Amino acid sequence: MMKMGGVKKDANAVLFFVPADLWPDDITSESGYFWSANRSGKWNWTIQTYQHLKEGGFECTLTKELPTSGIIVAHREVLPNHLKPSGGQLLVCIQADHGRHPYAQLHVLQNSEGVKAAQASRREQVVKKIIPFNEQSIFLKYWPQPELIPRSEDRRDRFENVVYMGRAKNLAPALRSDVFIGEMEKLGINWQVEEDRAKWVDYQEIDAIVAVRDFDREPHLHKPATKLYNAWHAGVPAILGSDSAFKAERKSSLDYIEVHSVEDVIQAVYKLKTDAAFRQQMINNGRERAKETTTEVLTDAWIHFFEEVAYPAYQLWRKQPVWKQQLYLTLLNLFNMKRQ
Repeated sequence: MMKMGGVKKDANAVLFFVPADLWPDDITSESGYFWSANRSGKWNWTIQTYQHLKEGGFECTLTKELPTSGIIVAHREVLPNHLKPSGGQLLVCIQADHGRHPYAQLHVLQNSEGVKAAQASRREQVVKKIIPFNEQSIFLKYWPQPELIPRSEDRRDRFENVVYMGRAKNLAPALRSDVFIGEMEKLGINWQVEEDRAKWVDYQEIDAIVAVRDFDREPHLHKPATKLYNAWHAGVPAILGSDSAFKAERKSSLDYIEVHSVEDVIQAVYKLKTDAAFRQQMINNGRERAKETTTEVLTDAWIHFFEEVAYPAYQLWRKQPVWKQQLYLTLLNLFNMKRQ
């Protein structure tokens, strides 16, 4: 675990904010964070991250009241647009699948290509001339599925169950059609679209996953590579679309099979079904790649963010005269309005 520098000097500097009216009823200080099908990103990103950091020895606070000062970390869904940080507040917005907050000084994104686009934007180039933060948009990987149950070793070389884990609306329509289902049946494959969030944790009977939003080669710059991380941790091969998050993670052809059409998907499933050696190579490779998204690795990434980006930005922000702080926030908001 990385040793803390500046942030640890002030135990109250980093505060994770979840409003009292949005606090999950089943989480108490004694129970801590645990997986629930009824829990969405705004809790997974904040309460889960807080717990991992605390367990890793990092000093931070979880609060139900908006702090009057400090490095305030909050999900975009809980931050009203009118919230403007004071001279003692550094607002770190976890952007997730949403747009930017009009006034947050820092944004955490779950897609590295999305960060590159943001950093190249005129908005960040202009406001950086006012207050030169090291970074304004930061890439941090989303946690893999908590309490994930990997594929059962008892299945050995069986290849029968191919599943999409997610909301049907986020799957390419052609892969929801009777025609595609028929093609899978010809291959002896049980194809399933699993929308039940409670089952997203369980990969025991799954032999491969498919996750394709569309066949238009859209980059989907706001989406994470979580389904790929989950596949690696679960020990199953992944057949994926051309999302930029997947491409950014790819180091070899064994990481996942990229597809651009329904025919590609059918061929990929056939390849996995008929080539057990290749399938095992993908599984073995995935186990190695999964080491890059363990709790320990991602916790270290968060600590590095606070030490190298957030805390220096907080110190810099507090040193600025009020007029410069207000000019900075005004420019942020103007750029945000232009994008609407």
